[in-house]
Formats: sequence, C-alpha cells, structure tokens
Amino acid sequence: ATTVEHFWAVEWDLTGFPPYPSETLPHPSVHLVFDNGKTEVIGVMRGRFTKTLTGCGQAFGIKFRPGGFHAFCKAPLSQLTDRRFNPEKFFGESWHRFAAAMATAKGIDAKAECAVNFLRGENPTPDADALLAQEITHRILTDTTLNKVDTLVGIFPLSKRQLQRLFKVYVGVNPKWVIE
Repeated sequence: ATTVEHFWAVEWDLTGFPPYPSETLPHPSVHLVFDNGKTEVIGVMRGRFTKTLTGCGQAFGIKFRPGGFHAFCKAPLSQLTDRRFNPEKFFGESWHRFAAAMATAKGIDAKAECAVNFLRGENPTPDADALLAQEITHRILTDTTLNKVDTLVGIFPLSKRQLQRLFKVYVGVNPKWVIE
C-alpha cells in the first residue's frame, strides 16, 4: 500500500490501421512495465512519454508511488531518472519466477494479483524518509497553491537543501520539477 500507487493496462488492435502515437505526461513515479514480452523498470521520465502502437498488443504496468520504488532499489532514484532497466537488477533471481507467472496470467485481475503477491513477497519496507517524500509529493500534486520550493520549507520541517536531497534519493527529481 505504501509502495504501489496503482496497476494499469492497455490493449490495442490496430490491424489494418496506421501506427498510433500514444503519449502520457510526466509524473514523479517509477513504473514496472510488461509490454508484449518485454519487461523494464522505467525511472521518472522528465519529458512526455511517447510509444507508437502498431498491430495488436497489450501492456501491463505497476505505477509506484513517488518514493515507493526506493524500497526495492535501495539507491538514489535520481540514478533511474530518464532511464530504463532490466528488472532483474532490482529483484534478482526471484524476478524470473515472477516474469514467468505474469506471462501465463490471463487478464488484468490475474496479473494484478500476481504482482501483489510478488511485491509483498519481496518484503518492501519503506523508511520514514520515503514516507515523508510521498507525503510532500502528494501535497505538491494536490495543492495548487504550492508554487515555490520555499513554501514547502515553511510547511515541512526541512531546509531547502534537505528537501532537495530527500527528493534526489526518494523521488528521482527535484521538488521544483514536481511543482512545475
């Protein structure tokens, strides 16, 4: 509950139609994506995310809460920003069993259940700073009056520099980027 924001799924059949560029706006979240047999961990992307859809296909993703993926990564999430990785880097040998189970899971509900069981089995334990990063990010995303990092410093018990370091480690982008 403290690591995953939600699951998402997309299916398409563009047989006989031209390719379709699907776009999403950036968000301060890491995703674990299963896309037509390819899997990857996608760090926070600071620009618009575009994927050209062709033929038939499907994708299933896990969107982690801002700061939530740190429980699995144990390194500053800024090292993942604008990058993609093989999930084995973060989950080791248990990844192969999970990937195989996901490949045979039929339907979105079955894939979501498989993902929940796997992630719980990895025993993620976010620390207090990860939870603070989540709280601050949530506040930024829901309070439209927050338009300056200095305002956050007045709300949360952190200096500007502490806030920047917290976001570098747990979110992957700086608080100004999230505000903008």
